[in-house]
Amino acid sequence: MAILTLSLCDRAKLVPIHFSTISKMTTTWKLSRIYIPNTLTLSRIATAPCIGWLLWLPSWRTRFLALCLFAVSALTDGLDGWLARRWSVTSDLGAWLDPLADKVFVAATLIPLWLALRGPGLWTAQLSPDHELLSSSALHTPWGLGGIPGWIVVVILGREILVTVWRARETALSNTVAQRSPVDRMSVPREDAAFPAAPTDLRASWTGKAKTIAQVAWLGSALAWITLLPFSQAASWAPSTGLRAVAYALGSLSMLSMGLATIFALASLVTYAKRWLRHA
Repeated sequence: MAILTLSLCDRAKLVPIHFSTISKMTTTWKLSRIYIPNTLTLSRIATAPCIGWLLWLPSWRTRFLALCLFAVSALTDGLDGWLARRWSVTSDLGAWLDPLADKVFVAATLIPLWLALRGPGLWTAQLSPDHELLSSSALHTPWGLGGIPGWIVVVILGREILVTVWRARETALSNTVAQRSPVDRMSVPREDAAFPAAPTDLRASWTGKAKTIAQVAWLGSALAWITLLPFSQAASWAPSTGLRAVAYALGSLSMLSMGLATIFALASLVTYAKRWLRHA
């Protein structure tokens, strides 16, 4: 029986191994991982104005596109930070961009929704007075119609602005502290204005993370309702048990999660204030 054998040279020709190429590909992938989390964060900032603009249009197609962008942005909100920690590529830029993207995202979604749920206007689809569920753009719940109160908009946006200013100040303070020499850090009194105290810990607390989850459920369900509203009118849907159940489910979820988001927003603000007073 003949035995087929290949020399080492023949094997090398059949299966060439270029270790330099593999090394270059590995290096390129490691370098690209540095930019992926920040790219996801920047994409959330870029899509936020698009979501806000699409919500101003009464067509169900534009609002459905806004709903899809909202869902993708909500997913990237947690994905960018998870990837940065998993790949050990966290950076000061990412730590600054991520909360900024969250605030731009919330503002661009919340303000148009607040206006759309208030009633007829340029941002509201043509209502059907004779339709039980489509006679109002407000959220439908078992306990009546609901919307987004103006004071909640002020609380949510005010909290976001305050925390953003706070973070900017503490970041500048952190840079100042990092520039001190070890001798200065030990010898200069804390009260000396030229050498400010260590920055306050403004990492996200569990209440802040719970607020984000409740906020996504609140805005997402409200956005789903104002998308369903013009679609139901375009499809000439008659009042039915199924449509009523969907309307009540979206309305109840939005109202309940709105209350939770407001509570967690205030609780997280109190947490940040306590941290700041501890370092004051």
